[in-house]
Formats: sequence, structure tokens, C-alpha cells
Amino acid sequence: MEADNWNINSNPIATNDAIITLYRINALDKSNKIVQEIVKYLESHDSFDEQQKRWLFAIESNKDYPHAVWWEKKDSDGINGYNPTVSLATFLICFGENKSYYEDIVRNAFLFLEENEDISGDSLKCFLLSYELLSKNEIKNIIRN
Repeated sequence: MEADNWNINSNPIATNDAIITLYRINALDKSNKIVQEIVKYLESHDSFDEQQKRWLFAIESNKDYPHAVWWEKKDSDGINGYNPTVSLATFLICFGENKSYYEDIVRNAFLFLEENEDISGDSLKCFLLSYELLSKNEIKNIIRN
């Protein structure tokens, strides 16, 4: 899914890219087997930091496959703001089971967005997808419009 990261393992960034693609082709539906498998993967909290309540941007196994340098974890915790957390959490609100847990994550992410002007393009992409998913699924009680 990422041209500059060939990691064959499931990872949050590639999963987010898959969700974006499914959204663009209007294939996000609870009956879609791919959507069901994404829900299973995300609910497993693989590559999720329980303390910070965020999915990792960079995962350890990236180093085992061809990749651009920014996909290496190095000395950081592997977290990059709310990229891809805000869109993955919103996806789970729309298609998963434990909605209230993820509602708090999305609420906090949008509060962060309101308070910060310096947001990267990739992070904005995640916020836009989150907003689109909430709007399309008529979920109104999480963020201010």
C-alpha cells in the first residue's frame, strides 16, 4: 500500500491507506470481508500504544524490508501525532464494537487539531478521512462542526 515501505506485515499506516482506498471506491460496508478483517486487526491493538492510546506510525518490523528512512522507529516511540490514529479510531467507531473507547480518542484528536496550527499534510489527510466517515455515518456527538 505504501510505495516506500514494503513491509509485508500488517501495520497501521498501510491499513489506513487501505481504508482510504475502500472509502474512495465506496466499498466501506460492514458486510465487506476486508472491512471485517481490518476491524479484527485494529481491535487486536497490534502496534497500538495503550498508554498514549495511539497507533504507531513506524513499527519495528519495517527495518526488515525495503523502506524509506522515515519508516524506521529509531529512537522515537513510533508515534507521529494523530497520524494514522484519528482515522483508524473513527473507522472503529463506524464499523467496530467498542465505540466509546475510540470516541474519546477521536474527541481528543480534534481538540488537538483545534489547538495546533502546524499539522502535516499526512496528518490532515487522516483528520479529513475521520470527518468524512463521521459525516457519512451521521455520527454527530463526537466533534464540533
